[in-house]
Amino acid sequence: MSIPTAGGMELGSQRTAGRPPTPREANVASHGDRERFERHASEALARNEALGAVTWLASTQVDLAYVLATEGFAGDGDRAADLLAACLATCHERDMPALANRAESVRGRLAAPSSP
Repeated sequence: MSIPTAGGMELGSQRTAGRPPTPREANVASHGDRERFERHASEALARNEALGAVTWLASTQVDLAYVLATEGFAGDGDRAADLLAACLATCHERDMPALANRAESVRGRLAAPSSP
């Protein structure tokens, strides 16, 4: 079970030591509470950007895009596509092929037709 804390999140026995939770961690912690998830994800993006943590920002962007692609609420596809474009630009600038592959995989989920 994930437990949000003032300095980060506790994930089972793992502690995130003051860094903002990744969108996946926040999604797990919020157990379907969309508003809480959005707050955590926005905080993670803002902190990574403010710190100039470009590689963490790109990783957070792909994690959030994955959750948005999976959830499928109205407008999520466009938001995920924007996040993936930003992530991929960083991946190409910083030579991060593994993260670029993850981003392309999520992009494939967006392109795939939805099942009824």
